[in-house]
Amino acid sequence: PSPPPSPPPSPPPSPPPSPPSTGFALLDVKAELGNPVALSSWTGSDPCASWAGVTCSGGVATRLDLSYNTGVTASVSTLPVSLGLATTLTSVDLSGSSFSGTLPGAWSSLTALTFLSAQGNGLTGALPSGWSTLTAAKSLDLRSNTLTSTVPAAWSTLSAVSRLYLSDNSAMCGMLPSPLDGAGITARTNTGLGMACPSPPPLPPSPPSPSPPPPSPGNALSTLQSSVSPAAWSAAGLSGWASNTDPCSPVWTGVTCVGGVPTAVNLASYALDGPLPADWSHVATLVDIDLSGNSFSGGLPEAWSELGSLSYLQLSSNGLTGTLPAAYSALAVMQELYLQNNALYSTIPSGWGSAFGSLVRIVLSDNANMCGTIPAGISSRVIATGVSGLGSACPSPPPPPLPPSPPPSPPPSPPPSPPPSPPPSPPPSPPPSPP
Repeated sequence: PSPPPSPPPSPPPSPPPSPPSTGFALLDVKAELGNPVALSSWTGSDPCASWAGVTCSGGVATRLDLSYNTGVTASVSTLPVSLGLATTLTSVDLSGSSFSGTLPGAWSSLTALTFLSAQGNGLTGALPSGWSTLTAAKSLDLRSNTLTSTVPAAWSTLSAVSRLYLSDNSAMCGMLPSPLDGAGITARTNTGLGMACPSPPPLPPSPPSPSPPPPSPGNALSTLQSSVSPAAWSAAGLSGWASNTDPCSPVWTGVTCVGGVPTAVNLASYALDGPLPADWSHVATLVDIDLSGNSFSGGLPEAWSELGSLSYLQLSSNGLTGTLPAAYSALAVMQELYLQNNALYSTIPSGWGSAFGSLVRIVLSDNANMCGTIPAGISSRVIATGVSGLGSACPSPPPPPLPPSPPPSPPPSPPPSPPPSPPPSPPPSPPPSPP
């Protein structure tokens, strides 16, 4: 049998599309500028057919002059990026026509350009480093704008430039790259060019992070477990006190709720220990707390002053220490406060005397180290059996110990003994007798 015919050869890949002609590129410029009336002559596709501002040479558009013609920016004032596709242009003059915005980096493709002027506009931003490809450029005029930053080091390729006009761009600074630093090349009046740029001001401090939301009542109450030792927690049988659960469910031993919110906690005599949980301050609906007859230690949580509904607080017969928080004067509806049989010390804060408008009693008995005057506003409602110091001034602290006396000076050393006298010399021998 005959072999099967060979498949036809694949067609060669299509060549990349040619860039648009300068005529079509200028029509894109017109569209970018919002089709201004000032460019109404730009119709068809031949820019050499009496298009305003266009000069041709040999049937090719080589010069574009839209200088001092604010009509071209009547609709849109930013420099047209598509001008970078008009690659036959050797001269572009956009002076004084109210252009704004930044210099387009896409104009780096205008490699035939020898003259460019955009002076006297409202241009901002930095000089594009990509313009280092404009190696045919002889004159670049960008003065009297609001340009910033430095002349890019990449512009060291622009060796054909004989005049670079950057005057009256007061925010420009920094050293000029060679060869643009040559004598008479760069006009830089009223700029900081030729000097180091100033250091930027320090950044403003970061705004504070938003505070996390307060914990739910269940999560706040469950922090008791982290305060209590594992052995005491296990013995108390409070396994139902789990975070992310409803504290009004029956498994939350000792918690009473009204209207679906916790209002009372009664864990008296559960042999609990550790510090009192400060996070209970987030359970604003608590009215009654009874933690008496346990082994809690440490101080009274100052944060509990935020429990604005609390009227009954029973903490007697624990091992609490420290002073009474002055901030508790904010507990305006407090009626009964039981703190007896602990190890509290110091005085009753003076601010408590004008707080507690509904107070019935404060019991401070058997806190032997409490002392000082009882504020007049609550003196008739304070019970302090066994606290002899309350009602009288606190004892002064003992004076600091005296420094130890210096050791006695040693007795003076006796004077050194004189050296012993040498023995007397023997008398001279008599002369010998004559023979």
